[in-house]
Amino acid sequence: MVESTDQRNANPGRPAVRRASGPPHSALAVIALILALVPCCPLLPMLGSTLGAIADYRIFTSGGMLRGRRTARSAIFIGIGMTLITSTLMYWMKDSLQSYLKDALGVQTHHAVDPNAPKQGEDSGWLESASGGPNTEDIERFRQDLSDRYGNFQGFTISLIAPKSGFYDVNYSAAGVFDFEKGSHPGHVHFQLAPGSGFMPEVRMTGITIEDAQQGALTCAGAASKAQ
Repeated sequence: MVESTDQRNANPGRPAVRRASGPPHSALAVIALILALVPCCPLLPMLGSTLGAIADYRIFTSGGMLRGRRTARSAIFIGIGMTLITSTLMYWMKDSLQSYLKDALGVQTHHAVDPNAPKQGEDSGWLESASGGPNTEDIERFRQDLSDRYGNFQGFTISLIAPKSGFYDVNYSAAGVFDFEKGSHPGHVHFQLAPGSGFMPEVRMTGITIEDAQQGALTCAGAASKAQ
């Protein structure tokens, strides 16, 4: 009759039976794989791929004391792939946002400086004064000064759009050239991104500055623009 394992272990005269266990799995390989799978930030998958290479080398040189080479190698290749995919996606999103902002700023800038446009509301181009935009008197004075000095507004050629402090900031600044009937002048447009009805945000002006070395700069700015 063959004794069960429990019976033999219960017998104090015999040693306990233990199953032989293999070498431990590399913790670094597991961490590398977790980091390699993290989306949205290309730095983390890149770090996971690097740690995967280090883990693979340690396992290879451990003389059989560590296991997990498949995990480590998976981290390497997944990290590289995830880095490429995330970087491409972020570049596409940034390029799409820049193109959209240029188109939206062209329309909103025209509304903001047009003497016949509303002074407040969506069609004014300006952020509501209650939310930090300029008041109606400042807008009316600014539009009239532009019309008297330069004539009709013809367009705003944008050379650079950048957030004030970081990629996720809602406060942006655009540098470019304002074209008028009587000439062109460099300047800046300060604006905020507000939630829109679709995928892309809405653009609302918080301040405009038009440089003029001869007659002096013209500026219209609300509280939100002055605080930036």
